[in-house]
Amino acid sequence: MTEKERQYTITETAELLGRHRNTISNWCTRGLLDYVQVGNGWRYIPESEISRILKTTLDQIEESRKEYENGDYMNVRYIANKME
Repeated sequence: MTEKERQYTITETAELLGRHRNTISNWCTRGLLDYVQVGNGWRYIPESEISRILKTTLDQIEESRKEYENGDYMNVRYIANKME
């Protein structure tokens, strides 16, 4: 994270990633997302973390597509469940 990097609130991050704000908060608590905590517990997620999650999701979608094309339907379900 750079000093000038944009920081997003939990709600903004949820909107950008298409998830519920509780999911984003849980990801932070579980250590799946890096964040900066300020004041009375407010969490801000750096733009680089959002980019990392988006790239990971796109990679998983591509992997699922390839597995599906090869007839490995069970692995596609496993990957889709991992993304939740």
